[in-house]
Formats: sequence, structure tokens, C-alpha cells
Amino acid sequence: MPASPLRPSPLVVIVTPVYNGGRYLRAAMESVQAQTYRNIVHVVLDNASTDDTAAIIASFRDAPIEVRSRRNATLLPLADNWNAAFSGLPEQAVYAKLLCADDLIRSDCIERFVALAESDPAISLVLSDDVFADDVRRANLPAGKVLAGHAVARAILDHSVQWLPYQHFFVRLEAADRAGAFFASRIAPDASVVLRSALRGRVGYVRDALVYTRWHPESQTSRYHRELNAEAWCYLLHLLEHYGPDCFDASGLRAARDLNLGRQARFVLRWLLRGRWRAARSLHRYLASMGMPLSPWQYLRYAILWPAYAAAKHRWQTPVGPHLDAQTFMRSGHA
Repeated sequence: MPASPLRPSPLVVIVTPVYNGGRYLRAAMESVQAQTYRNIVHVVLDNASTDDTAAIIASFRDAPIEVRSRRNATLLPLADNWNAAFSGLPEQAVYAKLLCADDLIRSDCIERFVALAESDPAISLVLSDDVFADDVRRANLPAGKVLAGHAVARAILDHSVQWLPYQHFFVRLEAADRAGAFFASRIAPDASVVLRSALRGRVGYVRDALVYTRWHPESQTSRYHRELNAEAWCYLLHLLEHYGPDCFDASGLRAARDLNLGRQARFVLRWLLRGRWRAARSLHRYLASMGMPLSPWQYLRYAILWPAYAAAKHRWQTPVGPHLDAQTFMRSGHA
């Protein structure tokens, strides 16, 4: 995006927290260096890695797009590390983007994100279609490039949006983002930033796959799914309790809570049917610890409503595809 004679190109800070990311980090950092938009600072925080992460970061010391790196003395939990990575953002930065150490961005990603954000000062968040597990995924949002932030937040919380790449958020920075912890939630830190930013104004959505999310056994999301972590499976309920009052009236909030609680009840029932007794008990107890205990009658009700929920979920979903591997994805930015 060329600089305007009246307004210089705004500074974008891309932030990459990394722990033992040697397998994928170089490709992630190279995708930043390949950006057609050049007014970027890439901040990389090494979370006390024990592999070749430090050496990979050092190899970008003289890269054309500036890399600012730090290293934690001791290993921090994920949310704490992400907050540390987003602390001390450059004062001149107008926008910030999260880029996980195993993900990629297409060469025109930042250029197109900035162009959309700069087209409307009310846009506080920009997202795009995503490539996940080598297939293009699209959010079933209303048509248009610029959407009402509250409508997007409601669609996230009532689960009518089946896919959004929270981990690729691109946000307009405000003073509050620099005043304390950037991530308010340790359970779903990236999704909390998306909701907070959406509620500040409008959401820009690029209907093209500009970001790429790897799905591999070592990823945090993969581990949560494999381990059936009760806290992680309840992330939408946590976000609903925090952001729901800003999105719904009292009856709408009750309906959204009931929808999400029914979703968790069906996970419990599904795991019981599959013989995953420990995971089912863990989720049942976790819901009780949140003040949402489920009685046998509630499980029965949610089981009866299961077919209707499945039909609604099918209507919400958008087609997946085409298939796009990492190499093809990176080349597509030059098409």
C-alpha cells in the first residue's frame, strides 16, 4: 500500500510468541519478510525455548523488516507469555496482529488488512478467510466487507458463526490496549481480543484466504482437543459471561446461555456414548463449578433438542475448500 502524501503508511506490529517452535518458526518469520506492505515491526518473544528457536530468530537479525526479539528467563504459561509478548508495543504502532509461530500470512495480507482498516476509521478489527488443516475455511457472516461489530460479537457468542480465525486477529490499537494486560482471558486469549475489538466499532472481513493455520499434534489447539480439556471446551461459556451483557438483552442472554450450555451437555452425552467416562465426568463437574450444574432432566431435554440443533448447525456452516497446502498458499500471494 503506497504512502499517501497526506498520511504516511501506518506502522503495523506483528507479534509472535514462540516456545520450541523450531520446526515451523522460520517459515512464519519468512512470511512476514515477504509482505508487500513494508512499514512493519516484527516482535518475537522466545518463551525459554530449548530447541533451535533462538538461532532461527538470530538469523533474522539484519532482515529488511525489523525483528525485535526478547527471551524469557523462565517458561511462562501461554496466556502470560502472550501478554508479555504484547507488552511494550511500539508507541507509533497503529495496528497489531498476532502471528503464531507455526502459522503463515500471505504476502499481500498486511497490505490488504491495512487498506480495509484505513478505509473506515470505525473499523477496529480485521479478519479474513483462513486455511486450516490445508482447507480454506470461511465465516458465515453477512455479505459485505464491513460489518457491525456488535452483530459479529453476538454471532460468535450464540455460535451461529461456525468459523473465525481468532488467532489471526488484526486490531486497531487503543490506549486501553497498552494500559494493562493485552489479553483479558487466559482460557481463550485470542477470542477475547476479537470480541473486545469487535465491540469497539466495526469489523472488516476480507473474503479471501490471507492467513494459514497449521493443524499438527504439537499445537495448543490440537492438545486441547486430544485431551478433551474441560476448561477449553467451555471457552464460549466463559466469553459469554464476560461479553454477553454487552451484546444481548436479558432474554437474549438467557437464550445464548441455554444454547451454549446445551452444546456442552451434548459433548458430555457424546463422550459417554463413546466410553470416554473420565472426560464426560470432568466436563459435567466443570460446568457445576461455573455455577451451571446440569440435572438428568436437563440432559434429557438437550438430547431431545439435539436433532434441531444439528439441523441449525448444518445451515450455519459454509462449504470447506478448496484444498491449499502451505507451499501453494504462499505462492498464491504472488498471483
